[in-house]
Amino acid sequence: KEEEHTKPRPSQVNRSMLSSFGKLFQNVWAVLDNDDELRSITNDKENAEFDGIIEETLKNRNNKEADSKDTELVAEQTFSISFLREDFIRKLVESFQLKSKKQWVPLERSRFHFLLDQIKEIYASRPAVIDITVPKGCIFYVVGDLHGQLSDLLTILKHKGIPEHGKRMYLFNGDFIDRGSDGLETLILLYSLKIVYPELVYLNRGNHEFRRMNQRYNFEEQVLKSYDAATFDSIQETFDHLPLISIVQKRLVVVHGGLSDAPDLTLEEIRNLKVPPQQEKHHHPHNREEKIVEDLLWSDPRDIDSTEPSRRGAGVHFGPAITDEFLKLNNMELIIRSHEMISGGYAKHHDNKVLTVFSASYYCGVNKNRGAVVYFKSFDEDQPLDPQFYVFFAELFFKSTSSLSLSLSQSSLSSQEDASKEAACKIDTIRQLHERIFEKRAELMLAFSQIEEKAFEEKKKFAVDEKDIEGDRGYLSVAQWVQGMDSVFGLPINWEVMLPHLINQQTDSVQYIDFLKTYRIVSKNESMKEWKERIMRKVAKNIFSNSENIIAAFNHLDTNQNGSISFEEFVEGMKTFDLGLTNNQLYDLATSLDTNGDGSIDLKEFIERFQVSVSTEHETSSQMDTLLEDMKVDMWKILNAKNQTLKKCFREIDKDKSGSIDFEEFYDAFKEGLAKTSSSGKGYSKEHIIELAKQIDTNKSGKISYRELKHAFTVIDKQINDPENWANGVIDRISSIIYTNRVSLLRAFRAFDKNRTGNIPTEDFRSVLEVLNICKDKPLSQLQINQLIKAIGKGHVIPYVVFLSQLEIQTPRVQQ
Repeated sequence: KEEEHTKPRPSQVNRSMLSSFGKLFQNVWAVLDNDDELRSITNDKENAEFDGIIEETLKNRNNKEADSKDTELVAEQTFSISFLREDFIRKLVESFQLKSKKQWVPLERSRFHFLLDQIKEIYASRPAVIDITVPKGCIFYVVGDLHGQLSDLLTILKHKGIPEHGKRMYLFNGDFIDRGSDGLETLILLYSLKIVYPELVYLNRGNHEFRRMNQRYNFEEQVLKSYDAATFDSIQETFDHLPLISIVQKRLVVVHGGLSDAPDLTLEEIRNLKVPPQQEKHHHPHNREEKIVEDLLWSDPRDIDSTEPSRRGAGVHFGPAITDEFLKLNNMELIIRSHEMISGGYAKHHDNKVLTVFSASYYCGVNKNRGAVVYFKSFDEDQPLDPQFYVFFAELFFKSTSSLSLSLSQSSLSSQEDASKEAACKIDTIRQLHERIFEKRAELMLAFSQIEEKAFEEKKKFAVDEKDIEGDRGYLSVAQWVQGMDSVFGLPINWEVMLPHLINQQTDSVQYIDFLKTYRIVSKNESMKEWKERIMRKVAKNIFSNSENIIAAFNHLDTNQNGSISFEEFVEGMKTFDLGLTNNQLYDLATSLDTNGDGSIDLKEFIERFQVSVSTEHETSSQMDTLLEDMKVDMWKILNAKNQTLKKCFREIDKDKSGSIDFEEFYDAFKEGLAKTSSSGKGYSKEHIIELAKQIDTNKSGKISYRELKHAFTVIDKQINDPENWANGVIDRISSIIYTNRVSLLRAFRAFDKNRTGNIPTEDFRSVLEVLNICKDKPLSQLQINQLIKAIGKGHVIPYVVFLSQLEIQTPRVQQ
C-alpha cells in the first residue's frame, strides 16, 4: 500500500521515466557510492600504523591549555530545559529557513551543548536494544536515511505531522548526517524533537553516526565551520549512546543495516552488548561482540543461500534463511532496515519479511530517487502487520509565518531542473571513475600489459613476420580494455558504454599506455612547480660542485672504470653527493639518463644530459645572445678540458695572482683554450669574448671574481622544462602518496590544529610527513620535506587545508 503526496501531471510522468542515458549514470553512481564505503574502510585499515603513531605523538603532548577555553565557555552559561518546547521547534525551523551561506551558526553554541548534554542524559543508561510501545490508535512512522538533507525531514513533518500524543510517533533509523549540506540542522532538529517529545520520538544509530565516517564525508567540515573541535567531540559522545535496535510492540525489529552471520543470535544477547566507545580507526572485529555491532550497522539483505562478505568492506550480505532463523528464534514478524538508496524509496526482500526504507530523495543532489517512510496504523495482535508507505520527493522550503505547519514549495522539478540533476549525476559519476582509475593505475597497467602480451603471443602464431604486428604494441581492442577494467575493479559497471566518456577514442582500439599516463596529480599551487625545479637544480648542482668537472663526475660514478655506469653504481655513487633523493628516485633518474635503453649510462649520455647555463645580467641583441650561448658552451668545454677543479682553473687564468680575472686574462685564456680543444671558435672576435666576460662580471667591477665565475657556469638538467622529465615522475609519485592519503593526513593535521585554523606550525607539518614517510616505504627524502615546507610555508606555519585542496587529478580531456 503506497501513497504519494504529489500527483504528477502527464508531462511529469514523462520526465520521471528516466532516459537510458540518465539511468546509466544513476546506476553507475550507485555502484560507486557503495564502493566508496569499502574504500573508506580499506584506507583506515591500511593507515592503521600511521594513525597509531600520530595518536601516540599527541598523547605525549599537553593539550590541557588548548582545551580549557572550550570548557570554560560551556560552563559559563546554564539553561533550563524549559526553553525546549514546541515553540522552540517552530523557531528553530524558521531560523533554518533563513540559513546564510556565510558564517552560519544554526544554534547558539552554549544552547547546542546544552542540547547535546540532554541527549547524553536521555541515552546514558539505555541498552543496545530498546522496546517501544505504541498506544492504540497512534500511527507509528519509521524514517530511513536522511543524510543531512533537511528538506526531506521537513517534507515528512509537513505531510505526516509533528509528533503528537495519541496520534503519531516517529523512529528515525540512523544516518541522520553526512553527504547532505544540512547535517547540523538535521541533527539539531532531531535531537530537539527527541527532547521535546521523549516518548514519541526514537533514534537508532546508523553506520554514519561514527567519527571516522564524519571525518571522511562532510559532517566534520560542517561542524568546524559553525562551531569547533570540542563541539564535534561532544556530538560523537551522543552517538556512542544511541541504541542499535528498536523493538516495536514486541513484533517489529528496526535496525539500520541488517542481520549478522553470528550463529544463534538473539535479541537478548544484543540487548546485553556493551557497545564499545568509538574506535579511532576501522579494523576487523576482534571478537563476537564487535562483529555483531558491525553487522547490525553495515549488513544488507540479498537473495543468497546464507551469508557472504559484503562489498562494503564491513558487515555481510544475508539471505532469506538467515532472516527466517532470526525471526523464528526471537519470535518476531518483520525487520525494517535502511542503509541503501532505493530508487522508489523502499524495497521488500525475503518474502516480504525484510523492508528497506530510504528517506533521502534526490540523494546527494545528483540522483532522482524518491524518499519513503513506512508506517503502521495498527499493531492489533489478531491482525498481521500491515506496513504502508508514504513516497515523496523533497520540497524546497521557505520562511514560514504560520505556527507548526511548515510552509514548503511545490516539489515537482521543471524540465530544466530535471536536466540539471542528470548533468550533475554524470559529472559526479565521471569524477568518481577518474579517482578510481587514478588509484588503480599500477594494477591497470599490469592487467592491460598481460592481456596485450597474451594477445600478441596468439597473433605471432599466424603472423608471417613478427615485425608486421609490432605496430600493434600499446593498443588493446575495446573488448580487451573492458576485460582489464573488469578484472581490476570487479564492479558491475558497463565499461564499454562508459568508454567514450573516459577516452577520446578515434579508432576501434584503446592506446592504454597513453590513457593511463594522463592520470597524474597536479597542484594549483605555483609553489609546487618551484619545489620540482629545486629538486632538479639540486641534483645538477651537487654532482658538479663535488667534482667541478663533468668527466671527473662521470669517473667518480664509474667505480669499476669500464667506461659505463651501471644503475647500481649510479645509485651508490649519487648517495655520496647528498642530492636529497631516495633510492627509488635515484633509479628513476638513472633510467631517464639511459637514453638507448641498454641498462647503463655511457659518457655521451651523461654529457648530453647536462648543460651549462650562464647568467645574463645585461641586455643584448638576439644575434649576440646566440653568440654568447655558443661561447658559453665553448668556455665550459675549455674548463672541463683542463680536468681539474674550477678553483684551480680560476687560479691558472689569474696570471697576475690578484685574486680576480681581468678581461684581458679572460680573453687570453679563452683563445688559448680554443686552440687546445681544436674548436673553430665560430669567428669569435675579441669584442665578442670581452662581451661574455662582461656578462660574467655581474657587479660591473671590470674583473671576474671566483664567485662570479662559479655562479656563471651553473650546470642544469636539460630536461628541466620537459613535461616528461624524471623530476615530474618524482613529484607525481610524491603527490600521489599525499593525495591518496589526504583523508588521513587531514585528520592528522587537524589533530595538531586544536583551534581548527587550517594552519599548523612547520614542525608539526614536518612531523606528520615524517610519520607518513615511515609508513609508506619512504617516498620522500628529508631534504624534499624541507624543500616542500619552504615552497608552501607562510612564515612559520603551513596552510595545510589550502595545500591539500589544491591537489587534484589531471584527467583525459574528452570531447563530448
